[in-house]
Amino acid sequence: MQIGILYSRIRKDEKLLLGELRDRGHEVEKIDVRKERFGLESTTANVEDLDIVVDRCLSTSRSLYATKFLDSYGVPVVNSPETGDICADKAKNSLALAEADIPTPATEVTFTKEAAMESIEEFGYPCVLKPVVGSWGRLMAKIDTRNAAEAILEHKETLGHYEHKVFYIQEFVDKPGRDIRALAVDGEPIAAMTRSSDHWLTNAAKGGETKSFDLDDRALDLVERASEAVGGGMLGVDLMEVGGTGSGEYTVHEVNHTVEFKALERCHRRRRSREGRRLAGGEGRGGRRRGGHGMTDETYTASIVGGTGFTGGELLRILSGHPDFEVVQATSRSADNMTVGRSHPNLRGLDLRFSDPDDLESVDVLFSATPHGVSMGQVDEYFEAADTVVDLSADFRLPEAALYDEWYDGHTSPEYLERAEYALPEINRENLSGADLIAGGGCNATATMLGLKPLVDAGALGPDTGEVVVDVKVGSSEGGAGGGAASSHPERSGVVRPYAPTGHRHEAEIEAYLGLDVSFTVHAVEMIRGASATCHVFPDEPVSKADLWQAYRGAYADEPFMRIVSGGGGVYRYPEPKAVAGTNYGEVGFELDPGNRRIVVFSAIDNMMKGSAGQAVHAANIALGLPEDAGLEFQGLHPVGSP
Repeated sequence: MQIGILYSRIRKDEKLLLGELRDRGHEVEKIDVRKERFGLESTTANVEDLDIVVDRCLSTSRSLYATKFLDSYGVPVVNSPETGDICADKAKNSLALAEADIPTPATEVTFTKEAAMESIEEFGYPCVLKPVVGSWGRLMAKIDTRNAAEAILEHKETLGHYEHKVFYIQEFVDKPGRDIRALAVDGEPIAAMTRSSDHWLTNAAKGGETKSFDLDDRALDLVERASEAVGGGMLGVDLMEVGGTGSGEYTVHEVNHTVEFKALERCHRRRRSREGRRLAGGEGRGGRRRGGHGMTDETYTASIVGGTGFTGGELLRILSGHPDFEVVQATSRSADNMTVGRSHPNLRGLDLRFSDPDDLESVDVLFSATPHGVSMGQVDEYFEAADTVVDLSADFRLPEAALYDEWYDGHTSPEYLERAEYALPEINRENLSGADLIAGGGCNATATMLGLKPLVDAGALGPDTGEVVVDVKVGSSEGGAGGGAASSHPERSGVVRPYAPTGHRHEAEIEAYLGLDVSFTVHAVEMIRGASATCHVFPDEPVSKADLWQAYRGAYADEPFMRIVSGGGGVYRYPEPKAVAGTNYGEVGFELDPGNRRIVVFSAIDNMMKGSAGQAVHAANIALGLPEDAGLEFQGLHPVGSP
């Protein structure tokens, strides 16, 4: 079947539905109601070949008008405009339930505050005042006193919109700390859950705790009849238990037409979402084999905020070939509505345009590749759009606000620092599983820590053991796509320029995650990609070459992206950025200088991959339970020019 999804924003609910339909082999056309025009005879939306359209618009007005137009074109719509019209209006909803002889709370509607006051007094306190249109648990008032009633009614009367002049008043039902939400398709209950809270509002969107619930025969009957009363379709029927938990008596307080079901999905995680099944038929969803990584039955949607930068381009390159991700959005203010290939010529084949970062799509994972300071100011918006946020800037990589005061310019969202997990798996793998805020490491710190970690693990280095001097050489891409005067070709070409002789911010990461206080210097060199760290380690106790091999093999033998390159044969005898350009691999090596009681440690990474985008995807794979090397298998090129 060819199925259209009419939407104004893609949320988790819509993603579940889209995934279910596609997994069953149906062709799905996404119709963004914000971008289409609806005429008396036709629409700009591609609906001619669709067998059915599923309405998932968040906006009630958009939903009602768009479905009415589609219905006039002869396109079947679920839910129908008639059903939507009844469900969107609480007064019409209550009338439909009462006419079908379905128990529902006593309700009165008035059109002046004086009449409303009379109704409230007759119901007694407490009673409930609801907006006649909309809600989602918002603007609902439990009125406990006459003073509260007078204040609320006066406020509504002065708001101006005509809908606030319609006063929808209900008796207060003393439910047992929970209500019941049932999902029904054409009257048949599919799944149900309870929503519990200490607050009188138990909506999941307002923080109610959800739990799977088995409907008894009485509840099943009410769900079926309530669905039929409003015209049928894909509906959420809300019930309250009368007489306490397990009483078997219920009242139906409303039927919803654009029903949220992500909370139901969490409650019934082992049960497949059945919306697609009920709409389109077919067998249950099976796992899909992808790229040799085994069985998986879910594709994660992803967006990239800051997509025109170099690391944004690398994220696009990786994720577009990732077996378990679908890139649905890349944002840029400067390149809004321009193709991705315009900024990243290697990605000209991607059918994707940049969009405004103020209009974020709802996705599973949001990758932020913005300059330092942006993410900490937008993190709340990011979590409204995504379940998991991966930030590639410095905004969350340090564990304490005091460190930002010392090394940066403070922090505007310090409450998120404890929640964030450092992205480098070789350092923090055990804490990444299930993480929802992942903080990418700095490229210079990454190269340095990968080189030194085996010595820390072996006890040769520590907070009070040994001394370390680090010299890092980095390519021009570290400065980002914006660059600056120092990054222009005439100024950068041929240089070996110390740009941070002392006090580099990445020292803070090394101390935070390895516990080492190092002497740290960074040089800019004529190289595009890459970071090469040479660490001069002066241990307190003598170390043998065998000790070094044991330490490095013990640390990295099972790591999928680490290679030990230490004095072998051939041209590339030690780690070199050229050998790992474009990959997520890190190379480490060492030599022993016994005459000076010195260990020389070498490490090399691609600063935009292992030091940024590749590290971010690697961490996201672990957080989501995906194979660690998914999307990151590229081995590099040889021979190749300057990286």
